[in-house]
Amino acid sequence: MEYGILSLLPVCVALVLAFVTKDALLSILIGVLTGIIVSGQNIVTGFTGILQSALGNADFIWILAIEVFVGIVVAYFQKAGALEAFANMLSKHNLKRKGATILSSLLGIFIFFSDYFSSLYVGSIMRPITDKAKVSREMLAYDQRLPAGQPWRNTACAHALRPDLLCR
Repeated sequence: MEYGILSLLPVCVALVLAFVTKDALLSILIGVLTGIIVSGQNIVTGFTGILQSALGNADFIWILAIEVFVGIVVAYFQKAGALEAFANMLSKHNLKRKGATILSSLLGIFIFFSDYFSSLYVGSIMRPITDKAKVSREMLAYDQRLPAGQPWRNTACAHALRPDLLCR
């Protein structure tokens, strides 16, 4: 079905509300609801129907929903100050470079819900600690991301015994 110029209404509503209210999330939400109404869908079930037709099958939508939920949980932890408090507790130990990289690897192994959650959470906790220990952001990304994919290759023993594993 062709909607013509009416298809621009949700975008215009979202843009105008974003400039007026200075709240992007609320503006996008109201723009999406406007788009659902314009398309003639039910407000309650229309959004999921549009998502399913746009994204494909229901399995992909579930994966996307879980990862969005994980991002929201990490954002709440950051907003509540839980990540900063945990990082402050760890930074009291005054870790050196090797200790900070081993700790980021261990946190990547022990705080594992999904590979995205582990990366978001551990990266947010360890960033100030590794910055203080002068560990590069690339090394932090490597140390905390690798356990999510290959935990057998990145252990504290591997760091201590085989430092050449860090360069791969």
